[in-house]
Amino acid sequence: MSARLPHLSVLALALASAVAAPLRAGEKPLTRGYTIVSAHAYAGYTRTQLADGSYAPESYAFGNGGQWDIAMVDKSIDSLSFSSIARTLSASLSAQNFVQARDPAATKLLIVVYWGTTSGSAEGPGMRTQVATGSVVTNGGISGLNDIRNARMLGINFQDDRSPARYDPLSLRDEIEANRYFVGLVAYDFQELWRHKVRKVLWVTRYSIREHRNAFNDSLPEMTSYASQFFGQESRGVIVKKLQEGHVGFGLLRSLGTEDSK
Repeated sequence: MSARLPHLSVLALALASAVAAPLRAGEKPLTRGYTIVSAHAYAGYTRTQLADGSYAPESYAFGNGGQWDIAMVDKSIDSLSFSSIARTLSASLSAQNFVQARDPAATKLLIVVYWGTTSGSAEGPGMRTQVATGSVVTNGGISGLNDIRNARMLGINFQDDRSPARYDPLSLRDEIEANRYFVGLVAYDFQELWRHKVRKVLWVTRYSIREHRNAFNDSLPEMTSYASQFFGQESRGVIVKKLQEGHVGFGLLRSLGTEDSK
C-alpha cells in the first residue's frame, strides 16, 4: 500500500459525525462473489479489551489516500466522493468502537483510506511482451508482474508459481487476475505524525470484491461491515468469505502468509 499521506492541514476533514447503516439481518446482500480480507497489526499495536468484552474507544481522523484509477469508466465508483466513502466507513468503525475525534491533541489514529479497482490480467487483451531474444513471454511477463502488483494491493502473498494461491480450492489466482474493487485502511499513530512528523503504521486492513456483477457503491457498505471485525486486528493470512443473506460472520481462513510491505 502506498505511503502517500494527505497534508496535515486537511486532517480535520472527516471529524464531523457521519452515519451509514450496515446490512441489516434479513436483507439480501448486494455483493456477489467472494470478499477477500487481509489485516495486519504493526509496532506492537493491540486493542484494549474491557471487562464486558468490548474494545476501549479509540479516536481517529480520516485521511484521503486517493483513488486507484484504471482505464475504465465506472460510475458506481467514479461518482463517489471521499466524504461519501468516509461516511460509510465511519458506521463500521463506530461498530468496533473507533470514534471520530474532535480534538487533534486527543486523536490516536490517522486512518488513511485508499480505494479503487485493480486491473486484472484476465480481464483485458492478452498481456504479452517481447524480450531481447525475440520470443514471446506469456508467463512471468507483463501478466505476471500485473498479478504481483494486484496481489500486493489486495494484501495477498503471491510472489511466484510456488505461492499457495495458485493451488487454492477457491482459486485465489483467478480472483487476483480479475478486476477487483478494493478498499485499504492504513492507520498511523496520529500523535507521532502530528507532533514529530514520524510515519508510524499501527495497522492495515485491505478488502476487496470482484468488479464483475457488482457495483462499488452498492457493495461498499456490506463488504465494509464484514471487514470491520478485522480493523486493528491480525487476520493471520487471507480471509475469504462469500456473504450469505442476512448473515455476517467469520470467513474461511486460507493461510497464505503475510505481506510485509506497507
